[in-house]
Amino acid sequence: MFGESIPIARINYFAVFTFCVQLLDKLAKALNGDSEGKPCGRGFHFVDELLEGIVEHRRDDVKLLLLPYWEPLKDAKGIFASVDPNVSISTYLWSTSI
Repeated sequence: MFGESIPIARINYFAVFTFCVQLLDKLAKALNGDSEGKPCGRGFHFVDELLEGIVEHRRDDVKLLLLPYWEPLKDAKGIFASVDPNVSISTYLWSTSI
């Protein structure tokens, strides 16, 4: 999918940023069930708390066994699985046609 070598000047960082904001918005909506306020910011905090929780589970042998069943992780997996697998790197590049 992203194995190509692309000159860095061709990358459309705005498109990458927009994709990330949309993904964080989805995470926030899954967490809070709404989109009021600053959903992207809530999505960021959800990711931060998710990563802290994963580290906490990995440090405890009993919690580690429960990690695959932990609801926040399952929610995040579902959202990441909803990302279109057919999107190519060209989606995130500036057009070369003038």
